[in-house]
Formats: sequence, structure tokens, C-alpha cells
Amino acid sequence: MSHSPQSAAELQARLIKLNQELLDSIVNLDYETYDRLCADDMSCMEPESNQTVVVGKSFHKYYFDVYGNKGECSERTSKPIPTNVTMVQPHVQLLRGGTGAILSYIKLVQQRERTVQQSETRVWELRDGHWLNIHFHKSPPASP
Repeated sequence: MSHSPQSAAELQARLIKLNQELLDSIVNLDYETYDRLCADDMSCMEPESNQTVVVGKSFHKYYFDVYGNKGECSERTSKPIPTNVTMVQPHVQLLRGGTGAILSYIKLVQQRERTVQQSETRVWELRDGHWLNIHFHKSPPASP
């Protein structure tokens, strides 16, 4: 299946939107959305895994369970700290006739006065009519 330039641009925009939805699900501790957007056999290399390859979602579910139960809260109140996540300079490379894609970007996570910057690459694959994140690589946070 090949795409015209317009449909390729629409697909790239759709993948950026799905990726933003995935990033939002992480900061909002929404495991249901995360689970829907990630393949059961996903793999990753990230600071949380000490840059070793981890396969499957159970490693990540741990963080949803731990932080979802108590959330990251202010020391003065029990209210969760508002968090915002933004993709900067997203770049999408379509693969395999538009059934796969590599999405690279800078991720900015804001919490109050602090912003953490990381480089991320996510690999997406169209499986049974649904786009799934099948692999990601995340760099350690940039030094301020």
C-alpha cells in the first residue's frame, strides 16, 4: 500500500496525535489508554530499565500501579502535581508502505517550575487495523 504525499502527511499527523495520546496517558497515569496503544510484546531501552532491553508491558505497569495508588503529590497537600508533556520537533518516517513508522522527538515534561528534557524514538506498527507502539528508546534526562 503506497501513499500519496497528502495521505502520507495525514498519516504522519495521525501518528503524532496517537503518540501525544500515549505520552498523555503516561503522565496522567491512565493505564487503560497506555495498554490500548502499546503492543503486548513491546520492547524498550530507557533510563528506568538502566538502558537494558525490556520486553512486555509488566515492567511499565508497575509504575502505573505505584504512582496511580498514591500519585506524585505535593508535600504540603495531597493534591497531585499538575504535569504537562510536549513533543518538540516530531519527525515521522513511514516504513513498509505505511504500515510501520519511526517517530523521533524531544520530550519536555513540565511540573511546576521544573522541565525535564529527553530524546525519544518510538516505533509504531499497524496490526489488525490498529496502530500500536512496539518499541521505544528514551535517553537519560538532559542536564539543566
